[in-house]
Order: sequence, then C-alpha cells, then structure tokens
Amino acid sequence: MGSIQRFLAHASVAWCSTSTLALAEAPPANVEPTRAQCLADHERAQDARLAGQLLPARAALQRCSASACPSLVSRDCVLWLSEVEQQIPSVIFRAAQDGQYLVTKRVREGDNVLTESLTGSPLELDPGPHHFVAELRGFPAIDATYVLQAGDKGRVVRFDFVTPKPAGNAPTAGSTIPVQPPPPAPRPIPTA
Repeated sequence: MGSIQRFLAHASVAWCSTSTLALAEAPPANVEPTRAQCLADHERAQDARLAGQLLPARAALQRCSASACPSLVSRDCVLWLSEVEQQIPSVIFRAAQDGQYLVTKRVREGDNVLTESLTGSPLELDPGPHHFVAELRGFPAIDATYVLQAGDKGRVVRFDFVTPKPAGNAPTAGSTIPVQPPPPAPRPIPTA
C-alpha cells in the first residue's frame, strides 16, 4: 500500500472515528482508563492527527497519556501530545466601532457561537479554513474567512464596524459633481 493510499485510508478512518468520538460520552475524570480504552485512544489520536483534526487528537492523547495505560502507549501519547499542542493554531478576535475597541460582540462560525465577549485570550481551533461572522447590535454582520495553518499561534482576526454616514452629505439631483480628468496615457520610451 503506497503512502498516499495509506494516508487516505487513515483519513477516512479518522473521519468516521471522530464523528463517533464526538458522540461518545467522556468517562468521569476520576476513573482510570482500561487497557482497551488506552489502545483505542492511541489509535484515535493517530487517525485524528493524520486528518488534521488536532483538537480531537489532543483529547485522545490526554486520555492515553495516563499512568494507568501501558507504558509504550503512554510514552507515545505523551510525546505526540507535546507535538500536537505546538501545532494547534489559535486566533484572537478584535473589534472596533468607529475606531474604538469593543469588548462585547458575538463571533460565530456557522451555528456555533465562539465568543460573546472579547477578552484578548487566544481561542484554539483546528487547522484549515474557517468562516467567522461577527455580530454587533445595530450593524450588519461582518464575514471573514481565514485559513489557519498548523502552528499559527495568536493570529489576530479583526472586525471593523463603521457607522454609516448620514444621507445629507450625498449630492442632490441639481448639484454638480466635480469630475477628475483621466490620468495621461503612458508614452512609449524610445530605444534607438
């Protein structure tokens, strides 16, 4: 099996396993994982890493890093956990209304509300494209699309809300609008 085929196989397994992982309930914090759970989390983490889903990978790696897990599994998970944590990108949302920084504003991605207030703290997300929508009462929503790279830390996503100018400054039907002449056309430079 070639490396591309292996990658695609791992990616498809990760796609299926992370959707199952998201639906599964987390065990209570004080219960030690079983050997089978450690091995399953070890495998899930590898598949999620290969699929670029670093947040689910980190969760699985934290579980399989437990001292109750077999030493080989635990050692792998601890090593991979430090690598994954370095690769998880994060964003910091900033917003301004007419040049003044805002504290309260909603930012969402799809139907998921990411924040209701701006704290300046980084928010960790998986690498890849993200479409953010910023909402402020009395203003139209502002869309922004960013592609987060693995290792992008503290990338600033800024939203500027501008109060529309009053309609009184618009030219009326009888007023004249000054017209600028077009810039002169470039002339060829003689070479001989």
